[in-house]
Amino acid sequence: MHSTVYPARGLVLSQGAQVLGLVVVQFKGAGQVRANVARGKVYRRVHVVSEPLSDYQRWSHSIMQPHVDAGTDMRWMPRRHVSSIAFPGNDLWLFDDHLVVFHHYAGNGASTGFTTSTDPGDIELCTSAFEAVWKLAIPHRDYRPA
Repeated sequence: MHSTVYPARGLVLSQGAQVLGLVVVQFKGAGQVRANVARGKVYRRVHVVSEPLSDYQRWSHSIMQPHVDAGTDMRWMPRRHVSSIAFPGNDLWLFDDHLVVFHHYAGNGASTGFTTSTDPGDIELCTSAFEAVWKLAIPHRDYRPA
């Protein structure tokens, strides 16, 4: 995965792990995101978080506004509200309903790599999970970290 991927629809479901590398990929530059949004591309992102937030998640929340200003629709979802939603065990990026990138972490939160899938079952699970969480998630402007 590299910064030349410009999805028409990029969906991110983060379950609270460290996604710094992916933040950089998505936010290569505010101008790039703005230009893509102006051409009709959509960037939606949800962080599923345990509350109270960890230091990392508080930091992540604190730096998200430039992403929102550039056109990313960012939402936050308290983990206690997703118990009945089936979703993958890994953070993911879904591109244009045909590619999912799973991000893997060690127990200490360090990134251990990525796997990709174009399997229709994976795409369906990830799309369904994202949409279910999205409907309930709190917009960035309204979320107050606990």
